[in-house]
Order: sequence, then C-alpha cells, then structure tokens
Amino acid sequence: MGPRALAAVLAALVALPACAETVTGKASWYGWREHGRPMANGRPFDALGRSAAHRTWPFGTRVRVTNLRNRRAAQVVIEDRGPKPRDRIIDLSLGTARRLRMERAGLALVSLRVLSRPPARHHHRRH
Repeated sequence: MGPRALAAVLAALVALPACAETVTGKASWYGWREHGRPMANGRPFDALGRSAAHRTWPFGTRVRVTNLRNRRAAQVVIEDRGPKPRDRIIDLSLGTARRLRMERAGLALVSLRVLSRPPARHHHRRH
C-alpha cells in the first residue's frame, strides 16, 4: 500500500465517529410538566421533540434508541441531564416515547447506539 492509500485509510478511520458504542438498559420518559422549561443545555424542552437526557454523554450526541420489546427505533439528541433513578440509562421526550410505543408502560428495555458525537469545541481565552 502506497503512502497516499495509507493516508486515505487513516483519514477515513479518524473520520469515523467513536460511536460503535452500544448500551442496553431501562429508558423512561418525561413530558408536559417539563415542556418549555430550560434543559441542562439552556434550550427550552419540547415534549414532542427528539430530546433525551443522559448522565454523561456530551450535549449534541445523536443516539439511535431501540425498544427491545417491539424493535421500534427513533433517533434522539442528548440535550439534558438525567435520569435521576440510577436503574435507568436514558430519559426520552414524550414524542420519542410515543414513537417507541412505550408511553403507557412508562419504562422500556432499550438499546442505545451512539450515531455521532458533537465536534470538540476549542475554547480560546481572550487576553
């Protein structure tokens, strides 16, 4: 393999998101009581949107959530912090809970697959 081909392969590997991360656990949802209130990222929560809360993943992380009972899936964006109960791995908006058909049950066993992470931000100090 020549240097150009090697450089192309390395560039492609670097461009891949460090995303093959998949996690399984319980999901819950939150809705109308929080609608319009600021999320941890400062934006207002939209109960029917595609926001989700995770304890540690960076804001802007895109995640595919799959309900393991019925195989329905939806994409969400991490924009908030939570869930508070330690036995849960993600809090979903009401809109996403409806798409996954978990609204009535309140909880569902899900798999989370990271699709992309936000670009690293460079903070420059002003002098």
